Amino acid sequence: MNKIDKLDKELEKAREKAAEWQAKIRELESRNRRKKQQQMHLQQKLQMRQTVLQTLQREMKYIVHSMRSRKAVRSISAYSQTKTHLVM
Repeated sequence: MNKIDKLDKELEKAREKAAEWQAKIRELESRNRRKKQQQMHLQQKLQMRQTVLQTLQREMKYIVHSMRSRKAVRSISAYSQTKTHLVM
């Protein structure tokens, strides 16, 4: 085997290794892309849940405030009715 044949053989091995590494790079890039997409999706879900939670908290505050206001109105109303009955 002469030097040219040896170089050809070595060159072929190097090309095979390069192809293997290119495949490995594509695989790693693909996995990296999927992980990033998954992370973005989870962040979006978290943001959505936080928004829903904030909305529920605002609604609960409004409901509690409304209930307190109604209770106060009923108390005043009951007091005035009692007072009118006592006067009559």
